Amino acid sequence: VYEDSEAVVASGDVLLLYTDGLVERRRVGDDETTAHLLEQTRNPDADLDRYADRLLEGARSDTDDDVCVLAVRFE
Repeated sequence: VYEDSEAVVASGDVLLLYTDGLVERRRVGDDETTAHLLEQTRNPDADLDRYADRLLEGARSDTDDDVCVLAVRFE
């Protein structure tokens, strides 16, 4: 079941969209992998390409799943 939701964003905020391949791990729960991702995303770089690269390099995924990351900064 899906519901509509709204969020207030400010200038400079970054929206990060990613596929499950970035966080899924064998034998590790979603809470732990999500906590790791939240720690990695805490301070977005000024350069969003570098930011996405840093997230991909720090990913702990071990499922050989494809990964897609999209970062958008609001003005």
